[in-house]
Amino acid sequence: MPILNGMDAARKIKYELPEIAIVILSSNADAHFVEEAKKIGARAYVAKTKAAEALVTALETAISDGEFVLID
Repeated sequence: MPILNGMDAARKIKYELPEIAIVILSSNADAHFVEEAKKIGARAYVAKTKAAEALVTALETAISDGEFVLID
């Protein structure tokens, strides 16, 4: 992303629209990034390597106020 990284963009979006469901799709499959995303208020975090099998479930979970994480 040319101006903000994904976490900074999520932080800004959550500040502007606190009720929005944020789903992070990232190449970073490290627990540290998952924790940072949770602190920001993301409802789901999916490693790009797992997107094909889990992205739809992550989106459905996030919009129904649940939490979803798949990094391994």
